[in-house]
Amino acid sequence: MDLRQVIQSISHRLKVTGVLCGRSVKTDRGEIFVAFQADCLSPESSMSEEGSPESGVSFSVKESRVAAYLLALQTDIAAHEHALASGLISQQFCKDTVSSLKTRYSALISNEFEGDHE
Repeated sequence: MDLRQVIQSISHRLKVTGVLCGRSVKTDRGEIFVAFQADCLSPESSMSEEGSPESGVSFSVKESRVAAYLLALQTDIAAHEHALASGLISQQFCKDTVSSLKTRYSALISNEFEGDHE
């Protein structure tokens, strides 16, 4: 088996069981950092008493890319809202940035379905 076949074989079996995204907003007055983590759970999954998933599912690489974009968008928005609440950025800057983020992440998600990234 050559290297290309090995890479294709692995990439077709690669599954993702969680996504972690972190963002920081830096200004000359301070910095805000926000991180979110999501585990891939099936609708039937429940949480154990310790707070960990009892049964999860895995995502394909393509699905995990979309999940990462969705989580990253929420992380970016939260980071900017935290910066606004802390007085590090203005209301208008936050509003403009969130609008721009939504547009750019929507484009990334749409592009995921136009090309084959797996």
